[in-house]
Amino acid sequence: MVGRNWQPSISAENLRKRAQLLSATRAFFSARDVCEVQTPIVATAGNPDVHIDSIEVNLSAGAYDTERGYLNTSPEFCMKRLLAAGSGDIYQLCSAFRAGEAGCWHNPEFTILEWYRLGFSMQQLMDEVAALVSQLYGAELPLRFITWAEAWTHKGINPNDETALNQSLGAMQIDVPAGLSLSELQDLAFSFVVQPDLGEQGLCFVYHYPAEQASLARLSPDDDSVAERFELFWQGVELANGFVELVNAQEQRQRFQADNQQRLAAAKPQVREDERFLAALEAGLPECAGVAVGFDRLVALLLEQARLEDVITFNASRS
Repeated sequence: MVGRNWQPSISAENLRKRAQLLSATRAFFSARDVCEVQTPIVATAGNPDVHIDSIEVNLSAGAYDTERGYLNTSPEFCMKRLLAAGSGDIYQLCSAFRAGEAGCWHNPEFTILEWYRLGFSMQQLMDEVAALVSQLYGAELPLRFITWAEAWTHKGINPNDETALNQSLGAMQIDVPAGLSLSELQDLAFSFVVQPDLGEQGLCFVYHYPAEQASLARLSPDDDSVAERFELFWQGVELANGFVELVNAQEQRQRFQADNQQRLAAAKPQVREDERFLAALEAGLPECAGVAVGFDRLVALLLEQARLEDVITFNASRS
């Protein structure tokens, strides 16, 4: 019976250790004069990224300007609106929500740590992410920085060879959906073929993703075939996704429109574009770099736990 499943999924010991890590995280940013902020959990617009499915909510009984809204998949858009309004460096620890995400390293509701630094380069932000993780760990962790292309080279696979990608996934008995674009096939193969070996000896930063996988990152001014985007992996687990932020409103709108076209092609509902966020870009988003860290995953690795449910109070089946 549901009512009998009342106990938390986290132990009392891990509950206290998690609280200590939350406190230490806030101290890290306080020492760097990065301001903690809070932004809404419910939004009237969402993220149309085809790989992210929002949880819709009914707003008809409220004071919103639409009857349909979304639980935030990330505080990114509102935080960038704060940046455009002159907030300066900011960070946030909050709940985020994504539909259909459940498993060992996923929960539909999760804690996200997101921050933005004015004038930071991609390397400066990667260094700061590494400093935070090492400080929470209690010792300097070995660091490795490799490009997305180099990550494939180490596996002896050409990421532009669709046959090789399909063979690699087939050897692992991974079902490949029909009709995937090359970029989607690369993303699937990266997750199953490349990622498990990343960060075995410490923190591994993978950077310069293909332009097709730029998300909200700007393209490199030195090579527009790659984006100034990075991800952090530790023990084969993806922990962070960071960008030198795209500040061009017109280009961002075009990316949103392309995302929604991909959603239509994948038989997914379109997501309302965030006009307030786009207006903030038009008003002027300062040059900055930002990163989102899966805080629950980070806590689990720091506490040597193999499942998210061991470091969150109530997982989806107990909420």
